[in-house]
Amino acid sequence: MSTINAESEVRKRYAAGAQATEAKLCCPVDYNTEYLKVIPNEVIERDYGCGDPSKYLQEGEILLDALPRSPEEWARFDVIIMGDLPASMFSREQLDQLKEHIAVRGAGLLWVGIWFRQIHDDPADDPRVGVAERGMLAASSSGTAATSFADLIDVLLRAPVAGIAVAHFAVTWTLYVLLSWLPSYFRDVQHLTIAGAGFYAAAPWLTMFAATNLAAVAADRMIERGTGIVRTRAIFQCGSLVATGLLLLLLQGAHTPLHALSLLCVATATLGCSWAGFAPGMLDIAPRHGAVLYGFSNTFATLPGIFGVYVTGWLVELTGGYTAAFALTAAVNLIGAVTFGALFRVKAEDAV
Repeated sequence: MSTINAESEVRKRYAAGAQATEAKLCCPVDYNTEYLKVIPNEVIERDYGCGDPSKYLQEGEILLDALPRSPEEWARFDVIIMGDLPASMFSREQLDQLKEHIAVRGAGLLWVGIWFRQIHDDPADDPRVGVAERGMLAASSSGTAATSFADLIDVLLRAPVAGIAVAHFAVTWTLYVLLSWLPSYFRDVQHLTIAGAGFYAAAPWLTMFAATNLAAVAADRMIERGTGIVRTRAIFQCGSLVATGLLLLLLQGAHTPLHALSLLCVATATLGCSWAGFAPGMLDIAPRHGAVLYGFSNTFATLPGIFGVYVTGWLVELTGGYTAAFALTAAVNLIGAVTFGALFRVKAEDAV
């Protein structure tokens, strides 16, 4: 006598439904409301059962009844958002196409499952926040006066904010250009395969991850030992941008994949050090308005994700190489370093 594994059968059914339309995948039978009483109304009102997702569509969005099955279908999407999905949802061909679409064509991939499990809107709802920390948060919020719109405008128009915004712009210009074009650079200039280009393009970000965290610790230690805040931020911000720009200029002399990889690993490591400059600098000059200041600065810092990537592609196509594109990135870095060094100051009356 054979037995049926319910979980396995459900996974198979929905995995098949992701590849092609499955008839009667959703049950059309009305539920007996008597059995729904134990479920809170807010859950039922938001979503219960399969339903029709088309009513949630906004202008410009596309309703899919199956995952893309060809490179042309994947090419319709610039950003791909996925939750916690089993591998059985994809065929081998789809996984290969997805990998190429992200690594070579420059599409973005966001994994949101862990985010929604870890992030809370209110610190008081986060189980990782201790009793002492909650007490500090309550005390600080109760003693904080309301901020007017005029006060925020006054903060945003200060010279140090301009220095931070320009430096932030330079950092993300370099970040977006490298994120988007490193796989193509290794494929076209260093003549690696797609698989090899993907590995080489991923390695620099590991060094950046390590350097960013080490730089944060080093910056805190320097301030604790008496180095001024302005000098500390300038060392990490200006030094990072100048060093990264120089390393990108040296790439034109890299004639082997290993040589290029070495330069890029050091370049991304130095770029990672910049987060010990502009980012905490926002709290240095306006601790009570750090979130607003970051949002303001990041508004300009997202522009390279649009224009920087496009201009880089235009230069690569125009010149047939990456030298001009990397030279432009180095110039943007230099402007960011000079502007930050000239404008970033921390005064007692400004730290509000």
